[in-house]
Amino acid sequence: MGTALFFMSNTAVILDLFKSSMRGRALGTFQGIEFIGSFIGAPIGGFIVGFIGYTGVFSLALVLMLCSLSLASISKDLRKVDTSRREGSQVSVREAVLSLGTWGLTAICISNLLRMLIMMGVMSTVFPLYLNYQLGISIEYIGIIMSLRTVGYILSTVTSGYLSDMFGRKPMIISGTLLQVGCMYAYALLPSFELLLLIGLFDGFGGGMSFTSLIVLLSEIVPAEVRGGAIGMYRTFMDIGGLTGPPLFMLIFANMGAYITFLTAIAILALNIALVFTIKAKKPQTNPNQASD
Repeated sequence: MGTALFFMSNTAVILDLFKSSMRGRALGTFQGIEFIGSFIGAPIGGFIVGFIGYTGVFSLALVLMLCSLSLASISKDLRKVDTSRREGSQVSVREAVLSLGTWGLTAICISNLLRMLIMMGVMSTVFPLYLNYQLGISIEYIGIIMSLRTVGYILSTVTSGYLSDMFGRKPMIISGTLLQVGCMYAYALLPSFELLLLIGLFDGFGGGMSFTSLIVLLSEIVPAEVRGGAIGMYRTFMDIGGLTGPPLFMLIFANMGAYITFLTAIAILALNIALVFTIKAKKPQTNPNQASD
């Protein structure tokens, strides 16, 4: 629960701090740094345990969190956002519910659910088993493939954020999903370890393109007053996809094999593209004198 609150709060703050013309690069930079922390955190934590022990690691984590809290507390920009939130125009519960019931937000939430079905059901559950049991790739090499996929995510979140500010959110989402479609089919056809490394990198890059741009698109189709609730819905659908993905795709994998599993994932990604086409998005404002919405 704490992680979910952290995700929603930080995302909402980033979207409130920056104008539409800069949200892509701002959120992309934030998420890129976040992924780097996740990527290097595990090995660094294991290394530190050898010096200060398990209890010391928790104490160090507490100190780091308190430092983060202190920085957030003294930030003038964060205080301005908080003040504008409290003093801004208030909406009734009925207006908030109606605003959250728009098709654009519903389509984004469903799209996010489908993405998480693939991410957790295929890439985090079926894919390692496919590599190990069917292709005979050792666990160490599987770790390298998955790590390179994470590197693709990190590179993509930063660069696609800038590109989405220039060319729009929907082109980035659709391009990233098409790249994932190609990689998903290649996984089933190209069993070479070296090729799988390259495919994993591109697959992560495509996933990162969609991940960043989808949240920014959400911020531009709902009123600022209900943005927090919209991000909450987004996260809820994300968790539902993460929960249902592994058992669903393990059932397909166990009964129909890896090839049908990847084809099913491709069909879901294609449905995702169709959903994104139905969303009416505003073009990012490019006027540097534009006020924050």
